Amino acid sequence: MEQQKSKFSLFWFMGDILVNFYDKNGLEHKCGNETLCELMSSDDRDAKTEKQIKWLRRWNRIYEEVDYREEERGNPSWAK
Repeated sequence: MEQQKSKFSLFWFMGDILVNFYDKNGLEHKCGNETLCELMSSDDRDAKTEKQIKWLRRWNRIYEEVDYREEERGNPSWAK
């Protein structure tokens, strides 16, 4: 049986990276759907250290670029 490959999405991969960061650093998820929740409200309020704050701010800048690129390609993140 041949496995169907799904198209890679950097947008959704960014969500996975963020959830993984929260899990590895013992940070609290604020809602039941972690990926969607954190993508929509990611900021440094939940960070415990300066290093975590810097990481979250950098992640957010990159996410905004990815989101902008997806919208330019006609794939707005809100439609996913």
